[in-house]
Amino acid sequence: MSEQPENKNEAQDEYEFLVNNPEEVDLERLEKLESAGYEFLNNFWTHIRKLSSYLNSTDTRTHEEIIREKYKNSSLLDQVLGQHSQIYLKQTDKEFGETLDAVLKESSFDVEKLRELVKDGSSKATDEKSKILLPIYKKLRELGYNHYPELIA
Repeated sequence: MSEQPENKNEAQDEYEFLVNNPEEVDLERLEKLESAGYEFLNNFWTHIRKLSSYLNSTDTRTHEEIIREKYKNSSLLDQVLGQHSQIYLKQTDKEFGETLDAVLKESSFDVEKLRELVKDGSSKATDEKSKILLPIYKKLRELGYNHYPELIA
C-alpha cells in the first residue's frame, strides 16, 4: 500500500501533476490520492454508462457549436471553449461515443464487472474500478481529450 500524502497541498500538487502528465498515472499513485480524499477518475465511469446515448445521438452539432450556442451571450464563452480539447470540440456526441466504444473494445472492457463495482461503492470496489478504468482513461488522454471537463465532469 502506498503512503498517504503528508498534507492537502502535497496531494493537490500530485493531482495537478497527473492531470498535466497523464502518462505518469498509475494505480499506486491513484491509491495515494484516494487515501487523501482525491478521487482522480471521479465520475469518468458515467461516460460508459451513457455510451448508448452517445451512439444513438441524432444531434449533428459539434460540441463547439453546442457550447457556442449555450454561452452565446456570456462573457464565459472563451473560457469554456478554452477548457476543451480540439478533438472534443470538433466532435458530435455520436463521434465521441464511437471513439469511446472503439477504446472500450480495444481494452477488452468488462461492463458487468464495472456495474457491480459502481453499486458496491466500497474502497475495495473503488480500487477495482480504477484498475478497469485506468487503461481506458489513459488511451483517451493519449488521443487528446482533457481530464476536465471532458472525461471527469
